[in-house]
Amino acid sequence: PTKRASAWRDAEPPASPCGHVTSMSNAAHRLDINVYERLPVIKKLRFICIPMLAMLCAPCGAQATGMDRQPAPPDSLNISSLMFLSLSRQRQIASNHPTHDQTGPVLNRGYINARYRFNPRLRMRLTTNVESDPNLPGQKPHAWVKSAFLVGKISPAVQLVGGLMHTPWIHYEQNLDRHRFITKCFINSNELDHSSDAGVGFKGEMLHGRLGYWMTETMGGGYTDLKRTRGVDFDGRIGFYPSGASPTNGWTFDVQYRNGFLGKNVASIAYPSRHQLVQAMTTYTHDDTFRIAAGYVVQHQSHYNDQANNGLNTRAYYAWAWNRFTDRIDAYCRYEFRQQDEAVSAAKERKSRAVLALNYRASRHLSLAVAWDHTAYANLGMTANVGQQDNIYGLYSRISF
Repeated sequence: PTKRASAWRDAEPPASPCGHVTSMSNAAHRLDINVYERLPVIKKLRFICIPMLAMLCAPCGAQATGMDRQPAPPDSLNISSLMFLSLSRQRQIASNHPTHDQTGPVLNRGYINARYRFNPRLRMRLTTNVESDPNLPGQKPHAWVKSAFLVGKISPAVQLVGGLMHTPWIHYEQNLDRHRFITKCFINSNELDHSSDAGVGFKGEMLHGRLGYWMTETMGGGYTDLKRTRGVDFDGRIGFYPSGASPTNGWTFDVQYRNGFLGKNVASIAYPSRHQLVQAMTTYTHDDTFRIAAGYVVQHQSHYNDQANNGLNTRAYYAWAWNRFTDRIDAYCRYEFRQQDEAVSAAKERKSRAVLALNYRASRHLSLAVAWDHTAYANLGMTANVGQQDNIYGLYSRISF
């Protein structure tokens, strides 16, 4: 063979069917080595690199065509952070005290999330929560462990949850609302329920995602008050989704029932205050460009150490909506009305609230909003002719990593 042809022979001598190298193979192999020694440096590099590149590219080509493709294992650990920052001005006007103005930056929330997946059936989550609101009198920075729970998936219809976990309603509505960095949902802002609590529960989806449920038994005091009590609270939600779970088109229908003491069933209180709440909400979305929602809430609260008093009754309704004009710009609005009354007071307290916001998504990690939040009270504290108005406006942001 010529020098050029011999230079591209295999580096290793071929073997016979019995595994021995033949004499002809030895001669050819010695000729290859002699030719290799006489090659220039650049050709030596080509002699070595081209076969190596071919070996490296062969598996890539097989993966690109689907041959011997092994699925990449999912990340077991995921760490993320989420912050709600605002620069706002608040003016409070009341009939029974002077006008109060407050201006400045606020860390509304700061979360650090750690999610770990042991296997496809078992996962856990840990979330820390920091809040600082220096504009409100008496408020100081606080830090808590908001959630620390395990989820065991038996099937899509049955998942067991245990630990300091999310409650059934608040996080669900926030995911539909998408504007938590501006305002909380109604039962959260009015302290009718907690966003996270210690206990056990189970949830799941059936009928191809058209029916969902989440039932919990918790201590009732929320993640900021984890003391043991003499009983547990029940909190549950059932939803019907004609278009399937997490639809981008169509309707959602959900009902919540909560019954318990909100962590107040302790030995020092003979007759603790029992809270019974029923809520219903429906939403409609089209092509994931807008969503509109309406809800109704009824709650009855018995009084502390008072069996004769009929307690406090709350009735409320709310509506909210958002609309995406472009991939980066959307508008948001919310309206709430609440009425509270009790048998020992002739006056009924009425509260109305309106929120308007224009949002800009600067990047995948940053969203900015200009918002106005107006709240008005009549017969505040169920005292006749006592009113109050709160006006808040400013720049709100959502930062995630």
